[in-house]
Amino acid sequence: MIGDGPEKSKVEQLAAPLVAQKRLHFTGLQTDVKPYFNITDIYLMTSDFEGLPIALLEAMSMGCIPVTTGVGGIPEVIEHHVSGMISKAGDVESLEKDVTLLIENEPMRIAMAAEARKRIEQHFSMEKMVQKLEGIYLQYTNNGLHDKSGK
Repeated sequence: MIGDGPEKSKVEQLAAPLVAQKRLHFTGLQTDVKPYFNITDIYLMTSDFEGLPIALLEAMSMGCIPVTTGVGGIPEVIEHHVSGMISKAGDVESLEKDVTLLIENEPMRIAMAAEARKRIEQHFSMEKMVQKLEGIYLQYTNNGLHDKSGK
């Protein structure tokens, strides 16, 4: 598990059996998470509030399946049950159910990981973002919104 927060010690206590079995490792807060995404299948984001989290986009671009809460801009990124799973904020049972389903269903996990990456490439890649921004610039420059000198 990567990250930190006010519930960390509680989570560590609950996860102690998995840590003892070497099935789970706590890394703490990390600034470079890409190496971890390379070895991760499921990206869990349980926020009560988010904007458009860059870490989510990075995880999906690396083929991690997001299991998240549907807050902020997250529902605009994830297609529920296609490129990830979305639950209501605070719905721990639903998050647990989604993670368990993905762990137990390898074909679903493989398909959803591919869809997560594809979603980022098609809608949120740097190339797509530049194209969208360029379109906005062209829209305004082609609609007569020039300064008085005609520029």
